[in-house]
Amino acid sequence: MVYVQGMMAPVASEKKAQYQTLSAKAADVFRQNGALSVVESWGDDIPDGKVNDMKSAVKLKDGETPVFTWIVWPSKAARDEGMQKSFANPLFSEGFDPGMDGARMFFGGFETIVEAGDFSGADYIDGFLVPCLVKNKEAYRKMAADAWPLFERHGAISMFECWQDDLPDGQLTSMALAVQKKPDEAVLFSWVGWPSKEARLKGQASMMADPEMRPPPEMPFDGMRMIFGGFEVIVDR
Repeated sequence: MVYVQGMMAPVASEKKAQYQTLSAKAADVFRQNGALSVVESWGDDIPDGKVNDMKSAVKLKDGETPVFTWIVWPSKAARDEGMQKSFANPLFSEGFDPGMDGARMFFGGFETIVEAGDFSGADYIDGFLVPCLVKNKEAYRKMAADAWPLFERHGAISMFECWQDDLPDGQLTSMALAVQKKPDEAVLFSWVGWPSKEARLKGQASMMADPEMRPPPEMPFDGMRMIFGGFEVIVDR
């Protein structure tokens, strides 16, 4: 199993091209310092939620778009060393301005509990942040692993479920605040990869009609506080 650094942030929509260019350069630096994969995705289909959602998670303002990012490392130790070396690169200087509000960015380190498909290669992803009772970790892992063949049959090319390991506190935003995490819960950073947005829409529709699409009798997580959205992949290294 690998180690995942997950992140969300708000970016000025008008600076999409600038963000994409600088993020691609940053991704190359991370890869040079040991990262296995770096993916940046741009918010495309971000629904409103009744309790919380990906917009409120980053305190989105008018004229901004949420981004969903992950960096895959061989281990936590490799993450720690690689991030330190990367941020020493001249690229990450005071002049590094990709249009992102760092004060509302949040991130965390995660251990994978389900790995299906490749880390990269998707053009469109469904991204999720999920609160789950710690005692239900194995039940959640089994539910997700059992669901993968259904997703794959209907066109998905990858699924990764990542369980919290290193979640920093934040004053404005954080992974925990995003899902209103309770003391006995953990946060999952997860994604499903699709070859295109069209494949995602077709796959979701066909899954709903699939007779094997049956939720477990008791869900191991709180769906009311799960947040999700569809994202266009703009950097894949």
